[in-house]
Amino acid sequence: MYIGQHLIKYIGTSPEYFVKPGTMSISGNAFRNCIGLVSVTIPYGVKDIGEFAFVGCTALNSVSIPNNEICIGEDAFDNTALFEIEENWENGVFYLGRHLIKTNYDTCGELFVKSGTITVGSAAFKGCKKISSVIIPDGVIQIGYEAFGECSNMTSVLLPNSVTKIGAAAFYGCEQLTSVDIPANLTEISDNLFDNCVSLISVVIPKGVVKIGKGAFIGCSNLKSVAIPDSVNDIAVGAFNECPSLVIYGSKGSVAERYAIECHIKFEEI
Repeated sequence: MYIGQHLIKYIGTSPEYFVKPGTMSISGNAFRNCIGLVSVTIPYGVKDIGEFAFVGCTALNSVSIPNNEICIGEDAFDNTALFEIEENWENGVFYLGRHLIKTNYDTCGELFVKSGTITVGSAAFKGCKKISSVIIPDGVIQIGYEAFGECSNMTSVLLPNSVTKIGAAAFYGCEQLTSVDIPANLTEISDNLFDNCVSLISVVIPKGVVKIGKGAFIGCSNLKSVAIPDSVNDIAVGAFNECPSLVIYGSKGSVAERYAIECHIKFEEI
């Protein structure tokens, strides 16, 4: 079943399925538990694969997935035969084509994302408490929501300037994360991006960012300074809640100054 350019549900029995050209998204749970499905071809232009889209397709061992930017939802391919194919794994990380899908919970230490990767899927590293740092190569465009959520021992992550979008709550609960260089090409700090990153001390928002989302830095209790450029024209309510030591640095008369005054946060002109 399709609605416009969106695939909503598949109830067929064929072992092979070609998603219709022109499709933009595959809904969450769309192919869930299609146990007879062996192969799927996803056309270029699909921008979103919902959470649990192919979960429980136990015979699925072949997915042709395009190399364009795709937001891949949490556990989209869990409990499929794809996870049993050795070539899909590298250093404890599961890939489909140029997309990083999921990380083994036992993966530990410093992790280098494979060169050529263009997206990091939603919740790809979620709950990987043994990882200490992650190096993301240039060329990665998109990082999904909750991608590094609850990586409680991760102290650093290298984000290249090729990244243009980071999903909501991507770093929530990264309690040991002390600093992060936000990519220069990012235009939005998404909702709850650094929620409860209690070791984060200072952040410089790059020029070009226009919005700081709701709860972006909520609970960053040791955050002492945030430099906000004039490009930012929207700071959501609660963006810096529970940051008792925070000083916001920005231009006189800027949105940053007005926000600081309204929220009773110390402001310093730069």
